[in-house]
Amino acid sequence: MIDLIEELEKLGCKLGKELSQDLILQSLSESFSQFVINFNIHKMDSDLHEMLNMLIDYENQLASEKKKGPVMLVGNSSKRKDKGKTKTKKKPTAPKGGVTKPKIKEGKTNQSEAECFHCKKKGHWKRNCKGYLATLNDKKQGAPDK
Repeated sequence: MIDLIEELEKLGCKLGKELSQDLILQSLSESFSQFVINFNIHKMDSDLHEMLNMLIDYENQLASEKKKGPVMLVGNSSKRKDKGKTKTKKKPTAPKGGVTKPKIKEGKTNQSEAECFHCKKKGHWKRNCKGYLATLNDKKQGAPDK
């Protein structure tokens, strides 16, 4: 493109610096869109050969980004190469100050001591509350709220 612009200037048709740059920028493919935006925003003052060098640099940068491949792989962990190797986790130790976390009771909790978050009565949980289940049923059927 630069050769054609220089040929026109030899023949006596002066296009001017800005028009020449715009012609080159318009002839670029879609992959150079970010370069065109940056060039226009920063109003870079360069001749056609400097612009060519910048385009070559940008093209090399695009090529190196394509070679890098994906940044992060997401997939099934069972397909890893170190499939057979398992790491054992260390058991956490108490801090030096002697303060430890309170132990949580394991196993089932007695519902007779629990208080329902919906009706505030003791003896059941919200997920088993007849009143809560009735409101859920009404909402599913499209009945207005009480």
